[in-house]
Amino acid sequence: MAHPEAYIGTRLFIGGVIAQVQNLPDRSLIEVIHKPLSKSFKVPLTTDLSYGRFLVSTRKFLDPTIYTRGKSVTVIGRLSRVQPGIIGKRFYKYPVISASHIHLWADTY
Repeated sequence: MAHPEAYIGTRLFIGGVIAQVQNLPDRSLIEVIHKPLSKSFKVPLTTDLSYGRFLVSTRKFLDPTIYTRGKSVTVIGRLSRVQPGIIGKRFYKYPVISASHIHLWADTY
């Protein structure tokens, strides 16, 4: 996460907890708080540990009443670019993953 530009084009299996969803005219973006995945089920662990944040980009419409803040997701895709952004008043470089698969975990698994 310190130098995401070095990994552009890399295929990733990554997950975390949804911070927000934004639907644009041509795609949806999920802002995810990056969490470690369990070894057995690949579900993001419930922990205060965070590896930072990333964005998931998909051409599919993601209903914000389903993809809600706090739900766990696991994503497979390629790191396509790094997008500048702001968290609070602090500059942040968001790695952007072009998703080939997004798994939204149920509240109980």
